[in-house]
Amino acid sequence: MPGKLSGIDHAHMVADRFPQGGTIVPSDRLILEDGNLPASFEFFQKPYSFVAIIHRLHTLS
Repeated sequence: MPGKLSGIDHAHMVADRFPQGGTIVPSDRLILEDGNLPASFEFFQKPYSFVAIIHRLHTLS
């Protein structure tokens, strides 16, 4: 991400503002050891399964 904040920083900002929301984070660069995502966030490493994304979206609604 451009700027001083990382994608993980942004994830925590979104989680603080919308704590009940679930969020999918797709990335081909993020390594989870680089930081922890909020509990309501789910990480998908690219390339990811379209079926897995659809299943996760159904669990969020």
